[in-house]
Amino acid sequence: MSEIKSKSGKAETCDVAIVGGGTAGLALATELKRQGISKVTILERETEAGGIPRHCGHYPFGVREYKRLLKGPAYAKRNVEAALRHGVDIRTGTTVTKLHPSGRLDIATDKGTSQIKAGRVVLCTGVRESSRSQRFISGDRVGGILSTAALQSLVYLKGIKPFARPVILGSELVSFSAINTCRHMGIRPIAMLEERDGLVAQSILRPYLTISGMALHSGIRDPQILGSE
Repeated sequence: MSEIKSKSGKAETCDVAIVGGGTAGLALATELKRQGISKVTILERETEAGGIPRHCGHYPFGVREYKRLLKGPAYAKRNVEAALRHGVDIRTGTTVTKLHPSGRLDIATDKGTSQIKAGRVVLCTGVRESSRSQRFISGDRVGGILSTAALQSLVYLKGIKPFARPVILGSELVSFSAINTCRHMGIRPIAMLEERDGLVAQSILRPYLTISGMALHSGIRDPQILGSE
């Protein structure tokens, strides 16, 4: 067992601290409880647990886990409910600011800062799409150029329509998620651009582009962002 101490000096027990309350963090925490781990704590910086699926107001989610076709928010809610039902301690609005040796974590909440010392720490902070600079795309990051995660957040969480006729760079599965997100807000993408020679996602999705009235341009070399407006 390890200790969790706040500034008040009150101590709790914690076997495993999981940083991140998205799909992976919730699934891990639930399974640890099923395996008999006594105290499992999730530390989630957002005000709600559930992760990126909360931003994905479209199908398909949940078929494998729940044998039902769910939209992202409903899927995230079920994952949270499953974790709580198994006794997982979920702490939202809690940001981990530093990881020290021996499982000691600095955390910050709206009530101030404190530390957690866990027997084991697992980082389930998810992944983010590569930035423009990471992909060596020259030019500025001007307004109207968004990652899929940012698009989903604007559309599903804030109800903002950031553009009307975008192009989508990339043809992986997440690119088709971007198309669905656009359609939710009445946005009509006009084309999908792919640096590789062909569609990256399953070929069965190719007709979806035709139905959506989108052209696929593959084999794009050295993409650049031109202009500053």
